[in-house]
Amino acid sequence: MIILGFDMDGVLVRGPFRPYIFPWIVKYFKENGVDKEEREIINEIIEEHRRRLNVSKKFVYPFDWDDIVKKIAEKYEIEFKEKLSDWVKKAVQNEDAVYVYPDVKDTLELLSQRKDLTMILITNGYTAYQIPVLKSRGLDKYFKEIYTNDMVGYGKPIKDYLEKTLMREKGERHLYVGDWLYFDMIPTKRVGAEFIWIYRFDVPESLKELSPWERVSHPDFIPFYKEAWKKEILQRDDIFEFMPDYMILSLKEIPSILEKK
Repeated sequence: MIILGFDMDGVLVRGPFRPYIFPWIVKYFKENGVDKEEREIINEIIEEHRRRLNVSKKFVYPFDWDDIVKKIAEKYEIEFKEKLSDWVKKAVQNEDAVYVYPDVKDTLELLSQRKDLTMILITNGYTAYQIPVLKSRGLDKYFKEIYTNDMVGYGKPIKDYLEKTLMREKGERHLYVGDWLYFDMIPTKRVGAEFIWIYRFDVPESLKELSPWERVSHPDFIPFYKEAWKKEILQRDDIFEFMPDYMILSLKEIPSILEKK
């Protein structure tokens, strides 16, 4: 059996926070007397999230957006009485609130037909925010298990998170698909699984026509990889301690990886 794990945001979907939840938060603040520009309020929320990432030991509470917003509200001496989980459920009813990448549904449908494959989803987002998004677009049905960091008590890049999720499934191969090097690759490699790095942006022409495993061994990959690390939220000193096993530009390339021995 092959065990294939997926990250969610940036891999399968772009969620409703940017287009809906953040603007609604700004509207709430302004209606309660906060005289700040939208950009300033959103930046404060993002900065609090990043501050928590830098000091967190288990990588759970940096993703508690309700608590983050409440803390920013306290700074302006207002009370945030809403639940973002309710707002998420409301937002996903709008067609443009959740963007499902074009390669997702066809690939998941194809992979779900394999008898030798178990798919699970492992995300750093909270259950209350992630499950409504998945269910609203019919993506939950493809996964045997769906894990969130508040459910397990750890978040990526903590090794224990993947130990208790991806590696608890019995199989001959364990692979994980993620878009972040720090949050996704590091724990994947630390548990001894294969890491599939999906990169949905521009790449050098010399890498485009190669296979997922040829890309990571091509000479042009190293300078590209160095630049990609500069865009990560968190940095590390030794970026070459671990390397992706594969680099894909689309989920449609996953079947070729599963066939590779």
